[in-house]
Amino acid sequence: MGNLRKGVNMPEINNGTPQMAANTKEEVFERLRHERTIELAAEGHSFSDMKRWKLLETLNGPVYGIALYNAYYTRVVTERDYLWPFPLSECEKNPDLAKGQNPGW
Repeated sequence: MGNLRKGVNMPEINNGTPQMAANTKEEVFERLRHERTIELAAEGHSFSDMKRWKLLETLNGPVYGIALYNAYYTRVVTERDYLWPFPLSECEKNPDLAKGQNPGW
């Protein structure tokens, strides 16, 4: 990770300054999560990051963001947002899929 950070002139984690201290796995994750939030603000990656990190359920209320052409959107997230439903066409081919549909769908 050090070479990547150095290549873009970012300070190293644990470089000696108190604000860059991260000594546990959780602290390093929080540091990187914060940096990604700042670096990619308004680029539409936040929801995908939260989904990838399995943190959607920690959000309270709607998620606000910016879509194309400066149109604002809101989205309320639930546990079902981790999995998509089985397509109807696939359930029609295999009725057992409809019986075991992903949670929330």
